[in-house]
Amino acid sequence: MNNIRILSAAASLGVLLLSGCGNGNKWTVKGELDPAAGNMIAVEASDNGRWYVLDSVKVSDSGKFSFSHEAMGYPDVYRLRNDNVTVYFPVDSIETVSVSHDGGRYMLAGTPQADMMMKADSIIALDIPEPEMKNALARLILTDPSSITSYYAINRKIAGKPLFDPAVKKDLRVIGAVANAYNEQRPADPRSAYLKRLYLSSRRQAGEGGTTVLANEINAPEINLYDNTGVRRSLNELASQGKVVVLNFTSYVAEESPAFNLLLNSIYEKYHGAGLEIYQVALDDDEYNWKRSADNLPWITVINDAHNSSQVLLDYNVGSIPTVFILNRNGDVVERVTDLGELEKLVAKYM
Repeated sequence: MNNIRILSAAASLGVLLLSGCGNGNKWTVKGELDPAAGNMIAVEASDNGRWYVLDSVKVSDSGKFSFSHEAMGYPDVYRLRNDNVTVYFPVDSIETVSVSHDGGRYMLAGTPQADMMMKADSIIALDIPEPEMKNALARLILTDPSSITSYYAINRKIAGKPLFDPAVKKDLRVIGAVANAYNEQRPADPRSAYLKRLYLSSRRQAGEGGTTVLANEINAPEINLYDNTGVRRSLNELASQGKVVVLNFTSYVAEESPAFNLLLNSIYEKYHGAGLEIYQVALDDDEYNWKRSADNLPWITVINDAHNSSQVLLDYNVGSIPTVFILNRNGDVVERVTDLGELEKLVAKYM
């Protein structure tokens, strides 16, 4: 943002729930601004980038203020603004976001999205080359691409220029990841239709090929990572062998990981002899524990930790785990599995 860099403090889910209980179907923003900010401040909302005044709130001589508003039914980003101050804050539901200041810095507290927005703005504020900054932002976005903070990040502008430019192919893939997540997880959100139009129209103008998987498309983007024995394993090489491949992005420390691997194992045992392979990409940061777990698995396991590029995640629009794709015997991506209960039936269709 142009005026003030926001910082945020993480808050527990319990605080989030308690803060919303006393306000009915309303969200609240309250706290303390720098007294030099003035005694009136506008609360503004955005309509796909066009900001408008929602209301105004009086600020006491000591800087204290409080404002509540009916929840819109979907997450949104709002801002407090006058000539002296601009403070952005996210609202996910009926909750309370607290604002405080420490010198020239403003801090948000009360919700997980406030913490995520802080991380996004902290990355943007770093004095690093733009490609590195955008790569770090992309990693943050991919932790929760259907979040309001991800929407906020891909719509940020620096000096009037879009941070993620849909005319740039790599940027468009990040936009596509958010568009895909909104389409799948927030179909009723009015931003979903906007993001879909933005992505598809920009993709046609850019002549974008089939590398970003928004639906059932072909041409599996390459993955070439180290397995648990230290050998590089190429997804394209595996797919060229005429086998059906289940491509899975997962984390071995995730709560659902053991149960999901049991499901994979039952499918692997049933169809491996007929030409099924599993290529499992772990997104874990603890390589030692990953290797210890991977040693007990019969299929190909590779790791894409924080030291690796986020490009693989962008190529496949990985927004949650586990994410599962099926490649047919021609090496084409033919299914993005949204219902894991249907996985065995879908695998059987291509055997």
